[in-house]
Amino acid sequence: MSTELLPKEELLQDMKDNHEYDTIWKSDIGKDCVNLNSSLAKWLTDRLMHLSLYGNTHPEHLSPKAWELKLQFTAARLHQYNLVRNGQVEICGSRYEEIRSEAKKAIHWVADNFDSLFD
Repeated sequence: MSTELLPKEELLQDMKDNHEYDTIWKSDIGKDCVNLNSSLAKWLTDRLMHLSLYGNTHPEHLSPKAWELKLQFTAARLHQYNLVRNGQVEICGSRYEEIRSEAKKAIHWVADNFDSLFD
């Protein structure tokens, strides 16, 4: 038995031949991983909006209203990206780059405020 790793193409073909491919990629997690960027944007959008509407805490340096608006603004940036990625909104190339850049800023904001994202 060989201990060498199969090339990616051979591994995928082996998975397909053994029907593992469908099991792996048609699962909920598999579907999310096909486009993890848009899945993550959608997941975060929903939770940031929920937190903005129903959350009871905020960082000490911000008022409750300012925190609510920051959460909603970040959710909106991610939502816009998700709409574009899923083909629900058509835009030109330079506008896509702008939306993608704003979504990346939103992800960075989430990371920067990670310890404040709770209720």
